[in-house]
Amino acid sequence: MLKKGDRGAPACNGCHGNHGALPPGVASLSHVCGVCHVNNSELFDKSPHKTAFDRLRIPQCEICHSNHDIVAATDSMLGIQKESVCIKCHTEEKLPAGYTAAKKLSESIETLNFKLEETKTLIEDAEQKGMEFSDQKD
Repeated sequence: MLKKGDRGAPACNGCHGNHGALPPGVASLSHVCGVCHVNNSELFDKSPHKTAFDRLRIPQCEICHSNHDIVAATDSMLGIQKESVCIKCHTEEKLPAGYTAAKKLSESIETLNFKLEETKTLIEDAEQKGMEFSDQKD
């Protein structure tokens, strides 16, 4: 992240500590991620993935986001398309309930994006006709 110019990114010792691969008392790297990404960590802990990941000893954050090249969350990560991380584990044959949920998530995001673009077009049209929207845009 530092190489990408993100000045807010942690340096090595932010995640690994000053004297070892993990800071003292930390059971997993995912717990280190949760120090800064508290809301994400809490959401994960309440998700169905928590139990499955713990049972299978799958790293929580790193499995989808990597540990050093941090893959930013995008809409295309969810769903059943080729670049989705969901289909690494969920297929129609293997874990079909997760596959169906991933498909629904992707469809919902697609619908939301369509509605967002539709709304932007309506606002632009209304602005061209003289309506004022500056307060709503702030």
